[in-house]
Amino acid sequence: MGVKDDPYSTAQAAILLTYRNTKGDQLANSAWLRVAIRYTRAAKNSHLIQIKSHEHRASFDLKRLWWCCIVRDRLISIGVRRPLQIMDTIFDSEQGCLSLKEIQHETTSEVYDTEAKSLMCKIFISQCQLAAVLTLPATVLYDMNLAKEYQASDLEKCQSAKEALEDWREDFMKNENVTKSAIHHSVLLDFRLTLLYYQ
Repeated sequence: MGVKDDPYSTAQAAILLTYRNTKGDQLANSAWLRVAIRYTRAAKNSHLIQIKSHEHRASFDLKRLWWCCIVRDRLISIGVRRPLQIMDTIFDSEQGCLSLKEIQHETTSEVYDTEAKSLMCKIFISQCQLAAVLTLPATVLYDMNLAKEYQASDLEKCQSAKEALEDWREDFMKNENVTKSAIHHSVLLDFRLTLLYYQ
C-alpha cells in the first residue's frame, strides 16, 4: 500500500497532526506532539546505528525534524498555556539552531520559486530562534508545579527573556521588505504568522 512505518515518517506525520484541533479534544495537539517527540528520538537513535550513504543529509533532516518539534512545543506552550514537553536540559544538550548554510539546499522547490523558498527558509530559521528565546519564559510561566512560588530570580529571568525577545524582534523586522515585494503570498503569510507568534 506504500505506507511508511519508519520513525522519521511517523514523526513527520505526527508534527502535521499537531495543527489539528477540535472542540471535542482540545489536548490533541499536545498528544500528537508527544508522539512526534518520541518518534523523532527513535529516528535519531536508529540513525546513529545505521550507516547511510547520505550521512550529512540524513543528519540535517533529523536536526530539522527536531527543530520542528521544538518550535511546535514552544508555540503550543505559549499559545494555550501548557507546560513544555521538551525541557530545558534536553533542549540545551541538542545541537544549535539551524543555520542558513545548513538549510540552503532546501531552496529548490516544485511549488515556490527560489526567492520565495529562500525567504521561507529564513523565516523558519527565525521561528527556531524565537522558539529558543521562548524556552525561558515558557518554563517559568507554565511550570507543571502549580504550587510553586515565584522567586526574585524568576523575575530576573523573565526580564532577561523580555530583552532577548526584543532583540529577536529587531532582528526579524530586518526582513520587513518581504511585505513590500511582489512574491508568493505564502511568504507573506509565514512572515505575519511569525510576528503573531511573537506578539
